[in-house]
Amino acid sequence: MSDTEEMTGSQATSKHKLVDTITDPVLAWVAPEPRGIASTITAQDPRLFTIVEEAGAVNWEVHAPAEGERICSSYTGCSFTMYEMAFKELGFRLPFNDLEAGIFGRLKVAPSQLHPNSLAFIRAYEILCRYLEVEATVALFFYIFQIQRQK
Repeated sequence: MSDTEEMTGSQATSKHKLVDTITDPVLAWVAPEPRGIASTITAQDPRLFTIVEEAGAVNWEVHAPAEGERICSSYTGCSFTMYEMAFKELGFRLPFNDLEAGIFGRLKVAPSQLHPNSLAFIRAYEILCRYLEVEATVALFFYIFQIQRQK
């Protein structure tokens, strides 16, 4: 694999050794994978994907995590973390639309607390409803999909 090729999550897991460097007891709930795999992207990396909102006024900034930071780390100010793939592959844009915000609110989680597969289900639901010309509602989403919390 060349330096310019991208790795999927499973490739990243198999290529990188999990090293849990997070010792904050507040983050004990976080699974080993997000705790143990540091981002390999830096602010100077040409692969850094920075499109997080629709064309128009710039209201959001993209920052790569610093060494030792993970998606589950605490950030100051109005910052929050998201998986790059949510914007790059799934097409999420900021601000989140009413449906997306409603789903996050009903789940009582921040978007970054959801597994990337869960984000993919939300986008697939939006796209399918648009294709079928059915109104995408939070109630219909939770009628089709159920919450499965794991400890």
